[in-house]
Formats: sequence, structure tokens, C-alpha cells
Amino acid sequence: MFSLALPALAQPAPPPPPAGENSPEEGKSPAGPEPRKGPPGKRGDGEAGRGESPEERFKRKLDKLSPEDRERFKQNWERWKKMGEKERDELRERADQEQERIRRTIDDAIARAGLTLDKDQREVFALRYRQERRKIEEDLRREFEKVRSVRIDRALEKLKAEFTPANPAGETAPSPTPTASPTPAP
Repeated sequence: MFSLALPALAQPAPPPPPAGENSPEEGKSPAGPEPRKGPPGKRGDGEAGRGESPEERFKRKLDKLSPEDRERFKQNWERWKKMGEKERDELRERADQEQERIRRTIDDAIARAGLTLDKDQREVFALRYRQERRKIEEDLRREFEKVRSVRIDRALEKLKAEFTPANPAGETAPSPTPTASPTPAP
């Protein structure tokens, strides 16, 4: 129950794949593929998570959330509980596709950087890459919002001037010309 709820804050956590369906990139032990433990970067909290039950870890993570994130989590959890099984399966499928897209992006970044990493380094790289991407995306959103705001203000000023009945010189603003074609004279 808890493993489905916590990732609803940012990215829905896909369910573990059926046995034997792990991707080749995931670690494999001599006994076979390792079971999926959750999204990369969210597999553990180091020493703090050891010896705790899943419920204790969940509560600790929930306590770390900001009030806004906690409220969003609650809303997402309520929506999840109301979903039908088909809807949940579709959401899981989309989450799986998104995780695969992210994995490919990280693999491409590692290749572009010319790095050769072992499994642990790869996991840390993936976590740091996501953190940096999140910062970049947030910065770009803020910049875009500023640009949008300035452009909307300019457009409003232009429209205000265009639709103001009289300008300061006492002249009336030109009325828009109709776009309909005139009726031909008989």
C-alpha cells in the first residue's frame, strides 16, 4: 500500500515487473535477475533506513515533505484509491514508459560524458543527473514565466491602445475593418 502512495508526489512508481522481466541493464546475480526495488535513486536512505519497517520509512519520508507536498500527496492518494483497476494499470504503464525514457536519457548522458561506471556509480550518477535536470527545468520554467508575463503585458498594452475609444490627442482609435466581403451591387 505505501509503496504505491509515496511516489505519487513526483512520479508514479511503477509496480515491480513479473519475475524474469527485468531489463538487461538491471543488475543480475548468478541466481537470476534482481527484483526491482523501486525507482532508481529512491531505493534507500542509507543508514537511516536500516532496521525500520516499511511503514516507519514511509512515515519518516512523509514527515520530511513540505506542507504543500504533503497535501498534494494526500490528493493523489485519494485519487488513486478511487481509480478502477484499468485506470491504475494505465497509470502504471505510463509510469513504466516514463521511467524507461528517463533511463535512456541517463544512459545517453553517461555515453555523451564518456564515462564508464559500475552499478553503484551509475545509481549515484542517475540521482545527481535527475537533481540537476530538475534544477534546470525549474529555472527554465521561471524564465519562461517571466518572458510570458512581459509579452502578455505588451500585448495587453497594444490591445488597450487599439480598443481605446479616444487617445490623448482627442482622436478616436481606428475601428477594425470588417473582414467580410462586400455584397456585389445588382
